[in-house]
Amino acid sequence: MKHQDRSGKANKGPRLPRDDDGFVRHGFETREALSLHSKPPGCPPGTLPINRTGWLSTDIHLVKHHIGAGPTTWVGVSPDGHVWTAGPDGRAEDWGHWENLK
Repeated sequence: MKHQDRSGKANKGPRLPRDDDGFVRHGFETREALSLHSKPPGCPPGTLPINRTGWLSTDIHLVKHHIGAGPTTWVGVSPDGHVWTAGPDGRAEDWGHWENLK
């Protein structure tokens, strides 16, 4: 069902706040802040968020603590066991194999 305004035109929904590049902000102040919370470009195929690996929460917390990741920082694990986050440039950064990060 499409919503219509008073003039009968289709309403596309609320306007979302955008930064200077037209990027939707989703409550974050900058594109860099948002990139910390989502999978960065450049991760190997098959990289999963760390909380979807089936690991114990204690292991997840140890790895995140070792790399200095906050509770909402996106951390992923590639099929070969390497841990990935967003680097300073917003692209994927490899932290090495998870066994070396506990």
